[in-house]
Amino acid sequence: MRLTAMLLLMFVRCSAPELNDPFSMRPSPSDGDKLDGDSHVDLGDDASVGDRSGVQGLAGVWARLQVLVSTGQHIFGEVTTTVTSTERLVIDEGDNGYVLSATPCAVAIENTPGVGVRSIISDAYLEALGTKVSGAEVVGGYYHEALAIELQGVNLADPANDELPDDPLDERVIDQDEDGHPGMTVFLTGIVSGELYVIQRTFTELAGTVDVETGTGLGSITWSSQQRTLGSTPATLAQFAPDDGTPSAAESVFRMRRVESNTDCPTIVANADQWF
Repeated sequence: MRLTAMLLLMFVRCSAPELNDPFSMRPSPSDGDKLDGDSHVDLGDDASVGDRSGVQGLAGVWARLQVLVSTGQHIFGEVTTTVTSTERLVIDEGDNGYVLSATPCAVAIENTPGVGVRSIISDAYLEALGTKVSGAEVVGGYYHEALAIELQGVNLADPANDELPDDPLDERVIDQDEDGHPGMTVFLTGIVSGELYVIQRTFTELAGTVDVETGTGLGSITWSSQQRTLGSTPATLAQFAPDDGTPSAAESVFRMRRVESNTDCPTIVANADQWF
């Protein structure tokens, strides 16, 4: 899930990413081993590309957990937000690496300290996210998902660089979850209750290792998020929009586990504590 670092999901608004070396976990990598967000590696037969051992064994169905941690200023003060999401991941072999199809299963949000407001992600929200298709590569035994950009509730001609609109009547704003409100709807309950109508742009890049023999993988997530609040019900909820925040690269991680091909999202959610 590319996910889902939504406003008040996260209680944080983050600037555009400054991506780190996705293979920073590799001991003393050479310059030729490093990839940036725009790099592409053809995983062909050329030995210079890297070790292809176990590559064919990566295809299949996987369950994945992603944890995104960030800290930002909120109306209640400084808040650290942890967004934990699960997804069903189908990995197929492609001409140049792998094709990933990720379907979101569930999202849980925890704020420290507690702020008295709980964000609720509806089934309609998750369904509106749909299945996201991206690419992955294995280089020298290391797993890499290149920089991906996900838009929620908005269409942009230049997804990476166009400014997010502030006007709910802007023609680029869409009612993605089809509930009659602009953008995507986040429900709030607690000391205040209501709905926020938001749009978002998220940048993510994943790097780590996958062991095909044990059917497990783990790694780090470099990410950033930008969002706009286009309205709320009641209107006073708009004051809960956060200041700019900072993602925690050290704490933002993913874990994945191979599962049976018929494993569905309810099964992944029910077993997440045991599997991850």
